Amino acid sequence: MQIEPKYTLQTRLAGNTTEVMDPVRKKFVKLTPEEFVRQHLIRYLHEELSYPYSRMQVEKALQFAQRSGRIDLAVFDQNGKPFILAECKRAGIALNQSVIDQAARYNLNYRVPWMLISNGHETRCFQIDFDRKRSFERNNLPPAISR
Repeated sequence: MQIEPKYTLQTRLAGNTTEVMDPVRKKFVKLTPEEFVRQHLIRYLHEELSYPYSRMQVEKALQFAQRSGRIDLAVFDQNGKPFILAECKRAGIALNQSVIDQAARYNLNYRVPWMLISNGHETRCFQIDFDRKRSFERNNLPPAISR
C-alpha cells in the first residue's frame, strides 16, 4: 500500500521548534520525523478513505502483558470499537518483522481487525483473523463508508 507524503501540513515555528497542527488532537505538536509520517497517514485516512478525525485517537495508551505502551494511531468504527491500529516509524526505519511484531504485541489485548505500519515511504497493511490465528497482508484498507 502506498501513501505518498503529498498533503500540505499546517506548520508554525515556536521558538526553535517546528510544530504541526494535528487535526485529531486539535493542537500544534512538535514536528518530529515520526510525527510527519503520522500526520500524512491521518490525512490519507481522512481524505482518501473518509475516516472522520473524530473517530481517530493519537498515542492511545495500551496495557499488555504487564507492560504499557502507546499505539501511534487508533481508528474506531461507528460503534466506538477499535478498527485500525497504526504504528508509525520515521523514514529510513525498515518495516521488518521486528516492527510487525511490535504492532502485533500491541494488538494482542485489543484484537483489532486491521493493523498498519508505515515509515512514510512504505506502508504495510494487515487484516487479522483472530479465530484462525492468521494475518493477511493486504493492498488496501476498507473505506470508512462501509464501516
